Amino acid sequence: MQRNLLLKERLNGLRKDRKLTLKDVEDGTGIPSQTLHRLEYDSPDLNARETRVGYQDIVALAKFYDVSTDYLCGLTENLTHRTVTIDKLRLSDEAIAELMSGKLNTRLLSEIIAHPDFAELLAALEVYIDRIVSEKMDITNKVTKVAIDRIKKKNAPAAKDEILATLTESIIDGDDYIRYRLTRRFDGLAQSLYEAHRKETQADADGYGILKTFK
Repeated sequence: MQRNLLLKERLNGLRKDRKLTLKDVEDGTGIPSQTLHRLEYDSPDLNARETRVGYQDIVALAKFYDVSTDYLCGLTENLTHRTVTIDKLRLSDEAIAELMSGKLNTRLLSEIIAHPDFAELLAALEVYIDRIVSEKMDITNKVTKVAIDRIKKKNAPAAKDEILATLTESIIDGDDYIRYRLTRRFDGLAQSLYEAHRKETQADADGYGILKTFK
């Protein structure tokens, strides 16, 4: 999955997202452009000797970009919601315990929740669990079956066969149909995430990847 960004990558990304130059950041923070350039391009991490960045610079950059110092230092991935009370998330104690257990890939879980198709997937699951549609489909099926019985009694054989075949094919098991739609939605979301991380399944710059295990 997506790795944690280094300090230089976070700073560079924040500046480019806002379409700012190093001079703009210098004017806003008082940090010399040379230092900013070194932070964004030369240093691999916060503790590298060539960086020599002070806490005051980190604080100034955090204020300038309106992010937390924890975000710049790689201690959190949250840009906007720095502190959110548990109550506002409306999670059960069991859900919180699972999230805190370390057993779940919370980075992947975050990507799933933030995916534009997740709301539709969750809505489809709610429809299935609550039987919001399947009960109505059951009623429709019963009406169709009544129509089939009447046609069997009244219509001529030739017309009757075609009408009966059409009506019979229109009878759908509500639960099966909704599960099918649910599966299609999940497959689409999973495929989208797979494509987004496709390059990460190959060997990385250091030669580590899935193929490495077969050598």
